[in-house]
Amino acid sequence: MNEIKKNKPSLFFEYMSLNKIEYIDLIKTLYKIGYSEWTIINNYGAAIFEKKHYKDVLDYINLEKNSKITVDIYCETNLAMNNQ
Repeated sequence: MNEIKKNKPSLFFEYMSLNKIEYIDLIKTLYKIGYSEWTIINNYGAAIFEKKHYKDVLDYINLEKNSKITVDIYCETNLAMNNQ
């Protein structure tokens, strides 16, 4: 996590509802260290939403209809914040 805090690379990872609690913790941690723009992509590569707030991600994965989903999550920091 130290390298991620230091370098703030764009991140892309797969969310699997099987480990929902751990993913929620990860998403909250990433937000706290500066990841502010979030995108969710379905298994076919289509964007479900783009450049939203982390709470939108949490709302999406907490929907009951999404209790058994696997999606890809992309997050990045706001470049203006990184250059300060």
